[in-house]
Amino acid sequence: MQHPAAEFTRHCDQQDARQHRADPREDRLTRFAADNQYLRDRLVEQAAELEELRRFRELAVSRLASRHDEIRARRRRRMSNCGAAHHSRPSNEWICRSRPSATADRAASTGGEV
Repeated sequence: MQHPAAEFTRHCDQQDARQHRADPREDRLTRFAADNQYLRDRLVEQAAELEELRRFRELAVSRLASRHDEIRARRRRRMSNCGAAHHSRPSNEWICRSRPSATADRAASTGGEV
């Protein structure tokens, strides 16, 4: 009869001879390398997406600024055509015509007292 440690070692050697057992450290290294490559690929994709979003934002801000300038130019032309060039800002008549004044609102809500 053999010593249990020697028998265990012999049994493990026989198992290794029948099927090769991979070193768990090698498996971990392979898995880590695959995970690392996946993360690097994701990082590249995210950087490309971020650059695309930055270009989109720049284009959107540029378009908004252009539209704003166009609106201001149209307001200036309208003011000069109406003979109201002495005003520094466009009038808000259209706002005042669309709803009663704030004083009238307050008077209605307080029963006639302002």
